[in-house]
Amino acid sequence: MILSIFLAVLLAALVTHSDAKKVALTWDLEMGDDILDVNVDDVLELSWSGTGLYDHNVIIHKSLTCETTPGEDNPISPNESSVGNVAFTFTDEDASVGGKEMFFSCDYGNHCEMGMFLMVKVYPKGCSICGEGQVVGNAGAIYDFNGSEMTCEALEKSGQRGQIPLDQCGTSLSSLVTDICGCETVPTLPPSSTDQTSDGVAFGIPSFATHSP
Repeated sequence: MILSIFLAVLLAALVTHSDAKKVALTWDLEMGDDILDVNVDDVLELSWSGTGLYDHNVIIHKSLTCETTPGEDNPISPNESSVGNVAFTFTDEDASVGGKEMFFSCDYGNHCEMGMFLMVKVYPKGCSICGEGQVVGNAGAIYDFNGSEMTCEALEKSGQRGQIPLDQCGTSLSSLVTDICGCETVPTLPPSSTDQTSDGVAFGIPSFATHSP
């Protein structure tokens, strides 16, 4: 499970967000403490299939901890069950430029305290600085952005997190950074390479090669 969340975070940093993505994770007692980055309109899908020993639910905690706040928490799947599937779509209200935190918890028994929670940071709609269908190939190259020197990797992450206006990110900016940042088309991988089914993560990871500037 920790690997699946790591892959989801990696995807959020590397691929274009011109289209919303779905991050599908297995909801279990070993979620780990990684933070998942998502954008507005992305969908988080949590699914579980128990053996009859454990029931689960999904509650969004206002406290951002395992502590419940009656009347203010968001019970998106309040009824405990041994088998379940929940899809949550992030909206503008969930996001902020710096990343607004949301805490997903299982409130059955002491499951949250045992590690069954997921911290998510929600950013506004983002895009690749290279433009739709493109990714940065020269991650370590330095680009002067508004008087500040940034690596292409850092600049791309700012774009993915919605910290660069959309009217600049994929249009005027892409024409300036293409040569420096080595913009390249997202490769199409065969289904056997893109489907991560063991933990429910269904996406492909594009090449993000590092070249010398």
